Amino acid sequence: MRTLWTALFLALLPASGAAASDFADCAQDARPGLKLAGCTLLIAAEPKLAAAYSSRGDALADLGRMPEAVADYSRALALDAKLAPALYNRGLAYLALGQAPAAAADFDAAIALDATDARAFNGRGMANSTLGKLAEAEADFTKAVSLDPAYARAYLGRAMVKLRLRRFDDANADFDAVLRLHQGDPEALLGRKMADARTAPDDTEVTGSLTPLAEVAPAPAAVPAPHAKPHHRPRPVEAVSESYPDNSIALRIVTTR
Repeated sequence: MRTLWTALFLALLPASGAAASDFADCAQDARPGLKLAGCTLLIAAEPKLAAAYSSRGDALADLGRMPEAVADYSRALALDAKLAPALYNRGLAYLALGQAPAAAADFDAAIALDATDARAFNGRGMANSTLGKLAEAEADFTKAVSLDPAYARAYLGRAMVKLRLRRFDDANADFDAVLRLHQGDPEALLGRKMADARTAPDDTEVTGSLTPLAEVAPAPAAVPAPHAKPHHRPRPVEAVSESYPDNSIALRIVTTR
């Protein structure tokens, strides 16, 4: 979930040259195109408002414009290095761009700001998994579920790590946790089949696939973004991906034939 900074926007409104509608458009998430326009107008009136750049980065990410999103998150952080939403969402954007080391650095910084944020540990777990640092990834996912026992994506991420380590029974325990939280989840069901067959991802191709996760209506993003949410429906075992409303990345499992 993104921090929307609405209170900050409203506090600045009386002294700002921006219209009230620009603040409102920039703060909402349902319409990323409108959000982009509102934030752009707000930035023109308040060029040093870090939260406006961060929110515009969210809109750009929702629209699949990841390099531009990274640029806006970076502008926000140049103005306020402790703006945690910009760090976290830039990390997700870096993952979408295949830049796992940069993503890991952002999640490290987010954790340094707030060591109780389960999302930041989950994000770092995904980055470490992508980098092949499986022990570190498992520890991050474990920390995420200890902070939020209902965090389905963290259980799924940890299950995938355990599959890669060929710890099939342990993996199944985590897949079962996902299924208790999200009955019928296709990735957990497929993962369970792999574990039951004693088939590790070493025998398959496992890639990180950013699934956008909005609190509201899905955005028309060509490239999945940290906050949009097109739901990928289950296909045959060649590729299965599904999203959750918890701002994270799903693993897509692609089997070989």
